[in-house]
Amino acid sequence: MKYLLIALLLMTTTANAENYFTAVVGGVSTHVGHEGFEDFDGEWKRFNSKHNLFGVEYRNAEYGFGVSTFKNSYFDRSYLVTASNYYKYDYFEVIASVGAVTGYENRDGCMLPMGSLCGVLSLGIELDTPYIKPRVTLYGNAIVLSATIRF
Repeated sequence: MKYLLIALLLMTTTANAENYFTAVVGGVSTHVGHEGFEDFDGEWKRFNSKHNLFGVEYRNAEYGFGVSTFKNSYFDRSYLVTASNYYKYDYFEVIASVGAVTGYENRDGCMLPMGSLCGVLSLGIELDTPYIKPRVTLYGNAIVLSATIRF
């Protein structure tokens, strides 16, 4: 994980006029196919749907590298590192991301286990509006609504 953060920091040193930062905030979700989970103590709980997401992404028109933190569906603090491709259309962008996240150890929510990390594949769409851009992203069976702000 620390090597991914170092790589992100190195990318920021090559900034030019075409590269910029965005903040990702929000994180409200719904889960498709499941309403909850059985916790480690055997108690059934509804999935968390308010994630208190905050992230920063360094990007250009085609690629982005991001780090974020949020409360995951199991109410645990998670840290996410991603590399994303952006595909621009008239009024929106399609986002395909790959990365790694913490906080899903011994949970059914991890599709690609990598030791204490969980591999992430996601697909999203972001409206191209001025200032604040709404984004909907599919992470496994969770559909997450967030917003990005360019700075």
